[in-house]
Amino acid sequence: MYTSRSPSGYRLYADRDVKRLAFIQRAKLLGLPLAKIHDLVIHLAADGHASPTIRPHLERSIRERVKDVVTRLDQLALLKEELEAFLAKMSRGKRTGPDGRCACMAR
Repeated sequence: MYTSRSPSGYRLYADRDVKRLAFIQRAKLLGLPLAKIHDLVIHLAADGHASPTIRPHLERSIRERVKDVVTRLDQLALLKEELEAFLAKMSRGKRTGPDGRCACMAR
């Protein structure tokens, strides 16, 4: 993966390797299973093309991941709106309930 080392001993990576590592890190942070990351990274050739035998499976897997990402984005957008609504209520109220919490959050 790395091509050489610097005079101080640090590994030097090619741009494509840095991009691949960044993709893997993002995919892991978003909860993509390692097996799926493996499929996406290992089975793709350096030019972005998969072998003809794996291509249909890989395309289906990528389409599923895109759907998952879109669903998560929709859910995050809804959560953002709900949290912003809570903040708006809190900034308008500034009152506290009997237990000392913001009245808008008191149950």
